[in-house]
Amino acid sequence: MPRWIIADTVQPDRRVELLDSLANDAMREGLVRELAALVPRSDDPRTQAASLLAFVHAAFRYRPDPMGVEVFQEVRETIANGGDCEDLVTLFVALARLLGLEARVVWLDQQIHGAALNHVFAQVMVDGRWLDVEASIAGSELGESPAHAARRLRS
Repeated sequence: MPRWIIADTVQPDRRVELLDSLANDAMREGLVRELAALVPRSDDPRTQAASLLAFVHAAFRYRPDPMGVEVFQEVRETIANGGDCEDLVTLFVALARLLGLEARVVWLDQQIHGAALNHVFAQVMVDGRWLDVEASIAGSELGESPAHAARRLRS
């Protein structure tokens, strides 16, 4: 399965472009289309997005990249083996788009105690607003920020 090691010098906007491209490519795959057909359908975008988030949390496991290496993988590999934040978000965005939701990848670049902490999450458009989607933290809720989900689920 194709995997790409992403250098530290690759800027966040370019990383988002790469992940968005992987999501768009995945939408053409039969396996991804089959998965989309398994997600309960709703005409209400909020309900549809929440159902998809619950589906991703239940069906796919978080698997971190090797220490010190940033790897982007095709959605097919994420389906087979799980993945980290960017892999699960890429899968979520592909499925969301197949289900008729407007979805995007968001790169969070921050410093914690002097160390870079990069994170990727998704957003879906609901009622004219972008709602955060934390695909890599099982139990997070639609609209919950990644930081809040992590704090809430740790306590």
